[in-house]
Amino acid sequence: MKKLFVTLISCLTLLTSVQAMNPLVNFAVFNSPTEGPYVETYFLIPGSELAFVRNASNLLEAQVEVTLMFKQGEDIVAFDKYILVSETVATPEEKMSLNLVDLKRMSLPNGEYELELLFKDVHNAENVGSFVQAMKVDIPKEEIVISDIMLLEDFKTTEEENVYSKSGYDLIPDVLHYFPTERNQLAFYAEIYQTDAVLGADQGYLATFSVRKKGDERLIKRLHKFKKQSANPVNVLMAEFNIEELPSGNFEVVVEVRNKKNELLKQQSRSFFCNRPKEELDIEAIKKIDIRETFVANLKGEELVNHIGSLGPIASKKAKQYIKNLQGSGNETLMQQFVYNFWVERNAADPETDFEDYQTVVASVDKLYGSKINEGYETDRGRVFLQYGPPNDRREATNEPGAYPYEIWQYYNVPANQGLMTFVFFNPNFADNDYELIHSDVRGELQNPRWRLQVHNSTSLQNGALDIDGGDVNKSYGSRVNDF
Repeated sequence: MKKLFVTLISCLTLLTSVQAMNPLVNFAVFNSPTEGPYVETYFLIPGSELAFVRNASNLLEAQVEVTLMFKQGEDIVAFDKYILVSETVATPEEKMSLNLVDLKRMSLPNGEYELELLFKDVHNAENVGSFVQAMKVDIPKEEIVISDIMLLEDFKTTEEENVYSKSGYDLIPDVLHYFPTERNQLAFYAEIYQTDAVLGADQGYLATFSVRKKGDERLIKRLHKFKKQSANPVNVLMAEFNIEELPSGNFEVVVEVRNKKNELLKQQSRSFFCNRPKEELDIEAIKKIDIRETFVANLKGEELVNHIGSLGPIASKKAKQYIKNLQGSGNETLMQQFVYNFWVERNAADPETDFEDYQTVVASVDKLYGSKINEGYETDRGRVFLQYGPPNDRREATNEPGAYPYEIWQYYNVPANQGLMTFVFFNPNFADNDYELIHSDVRGELQNPRWRLQVHNSTSLQNGALDIDGGDVNKSYGSRVNDF
């Protein structure tokens, strides 16, 4: 299990070995009153999985051949094939972002389809990827319809039309649907169709939107809002919630259309996962859990040990120590009981779904940050990714004069009073993929104000690149650590 797990605007790590391309793909069904139903497909490919070469202007760029198909049986109903070209940069150090992102809109009549995407690295024919998933387009006429709910990584007013422009906004989809403790804002976009045809053009209605525990109809305090709408062919609904107080588990955004009598006319939902570790740990109660006939019963051996270890980054302080003890105990029953309890606490109604979702995250982290020695969750970058989510901005320097390869991650969505969060990783061994955390300004993390000196090696000390007294790098030497 080595699937990519990133967001559309997160900047990903450079892989040191050739690996298969693993794009992250998502889609949503919308409707145009004049053109009919259409499907938006959006995907991200990390540039770290692609070959960058010099173009005619001597700038670095990557290219991916994308084949997009909608099938019904053996018939191809809609098709597109094109070359997606990355942004160009002059040097590896100037790569602001290595992600290739794209969005396509294709009109499709109502029906059941198989969406298939094929990806091929133009500069490395062996590097390919694919995505296949069944889907349904269902926009009946003369009925109230709610589009798919689109969770947003970011949004802003459109200044210049682009591929992400919609209803006057630039909407960046959140493909991850994963909210660690440090990410407390949830934004979404949806469209409501044909209320005028059903209710009458002169009638109003109520659009309610809320965040609920998946499988639980009860409303959560302060996570329930409404908006009065006038009946129209299309109504846009975009809102934002603060989900800081949510516990761990599976939740969903629910949009409803209700008439003036508060009767439910239509409902749509979109799931997401929260990771909010609990401090309590009742070990004696865990030991009494009967795990027979549960989803953990067949989890054994190395797979079980690795899953226990992978819970460390999202576990409470008390649970972290218990996890370390379990890994060395060899007691599979206790490990199974702990795993089951861990996910039941987060989603009592459907713990297996949360378990499987996190397995996918861990597998992706292993692919991105694992090495020959360590699993992805055991590395510093993997641990930070699992604990805080993917960074909003990532800068790398792999060939800076006199410096070890290093990366700087920054997070914008942070808890109150934390400000901008920064993590600095470096690779003193050059050959492997195991970068070490050398500095962070996050409370509780390793803090090293003189990290710039450590990033630059002894050769730099000898040739005067470093200001040892000031703990900094001389600007004239060409280092970009202060720019980053």
